[in-house]
Amino acid sequence: MSMPPGNGVMLPPLADDDLMPLYASLRSLSDGTAQMRTTLLAFQNDQIIANDFFNGYQSGLEPLHIPSTDTLSLTERKNGLIMNVGILLREYGVIQDQLIVALKVWQRKQAFAGNGAPFPTYLDGIQYVVESLMDRMADITLFISNLLHFGDDPTLNEFLTHAQTLHNILIFSTFIVEKQPPQVKKKGSKLQATVRWLIGDKLGINLSKPVVKCEILSEALAKRLTIENIHMPPECNGKMTGNECQMEFDASNRSFSANFSNLVIHDNKRSVKKGSEIVADGKYALLFYTTAIYKGYAINVSLPK
Repeated sequence: MSMPPGNGVMLPPLADDDLMPLYASLRSLSDGTAQMRTTLLAFQNDQIIANDFFNGYQSGLEPLHIPSTDTLSLTERKNGLIMNVGILLREYGVIQDQLIVALKVWQRKQAFAGNGAPFPTYLDGIQYVVESLMDRMADITLFISNLLHFGDDPTLNEFLTHAQTLHNILIFSTFIVEKQPPQVKKKGSKLQATVRWLIGDKLGINLSKPVVKCEILSEALAKRLTIENIHMPPECNGKMTGNECQMEFDASNRSFSANFSNLVIHDNKRSVKKGSEIVADGKYALLFYTTAIYKGYAINVSLPK
């Protein structure tokens, strides 16, 4: 089942999970940004006319009078635009939160699929939402920048900071393992895994073709690991080969991914035996991570699996 959103682009199939509420929310947000764009352009035009009028008056020239169809003052209209930007930003934040929940549900279903449950097949639909949110965030950020052009405003600065935070969360949250290696990982066996970044080509990161690396970590370290406290390169607990793979963007399906086909664990550090204690084999996790360049800055994204 497919349906066209507001811009006429066909949506991916919904498959076994209903993403319709997210699609509907996106359509509403797109309509809101389109209306905001029209209103802001009208405001900018009237602001230019007002400036020309003032400049003509200052120069002693006869200013050209072009009446505005809006009865509100420019200050009132700007305040109204600022309020509307805040509404759009809140609406965006709600949709992004819902998207991240949907992605976590997909990941749980992916884990269940390893035990025989049906594999979730709607990841393309989730990526559609991610890319659409990237577009809407670009719109909202541009609105804020254009309004700041008419004078500094603390509310707009706050909106801009919040927008950047939301944008960063979306970037980091959408770096996922699409194809999981087996839960039981035997030394010397070839493993396969696919890491996918659901941003597609929206940020231009795909042009630099970042390299994804994989390291083996102890379960204890993996549980403590967060985006904030990870060190690059991470502390590993074993030796691997075939653990580097370049990300490629496939324009035919918009997949931006790295496919590991010869991932091999050769050795892993075991707990030290103390006295007569019998130490069982520890549990381990694989960490996939990459460093990418975005707007001149290096960003690190990672996820233990």
